[in-house]
Amino acid sequence: QQQTANLSQPPKRGRLLDRQGRVLVDHAPRFLLHWAPEDPATKPPQALAKLLKPAGQKALESGQQVPVENAALPALSELVSKSKGLTLQQISTRAYPQGTLACHAVGYIREEEVPGSANGLMQTIGVDGLESTYNERLQGQLGLRTLLVSATGVPLGMISELPPRDGPDLITSLDLDLQRSAENALDATAKYL
Repeated sequence: QQQTANLSQPPKRGRLLDRQGRVLVDHAPRFLLHWAPEDPATKPPQALAKLLKPAGQKALESGQQVPVENAALPALSELVSKSKGLTLQQISTRAYPQGTLACHAVGYIREEEVPGSANGLMQTIGVDGLESTYNERLQGQLGLRTLLVSATGVPLGMISELPPRDGPDLITSLDLDLQRSAENALDATAKYL
């Protein structure tokens, strides 16, 4: 008997740019591994022991999502395609090419589970600063992939796909050169206080 399975696909979070289009905050991929078998007594595949640290394997077995190092991705992708209950998710996290410059204005993010997600899908949420103020705009929209699967959960093919819509870039009124000069001047003044 065949059935369908819906898989949500997270978008990339929009970048934050200065007024001249230079990148303040970029998006970077991060991969999370999740173990959710139909039978809770089932253990993850033994091959994971070679790919994860013992603490990561223990966290995975307790239902937590485990961050994956890029070097392990090819082997994990192959293992995920063969193992029912094991999923690998890519989310968009942040990279800061300017270091801590303007961090007070930019803010930060945290990861949260998508409400109503059956497979532990994670998304990033803006917590402070511009990340929080423009959170909905920067987040983009989730995509949805509908798969035809066998009764045992093996994917047989794709029925439809609505790709995620990445969050648009946000051009701010900040100027990197001016911000750098201001922060350097404040640091220099702090030495005399």
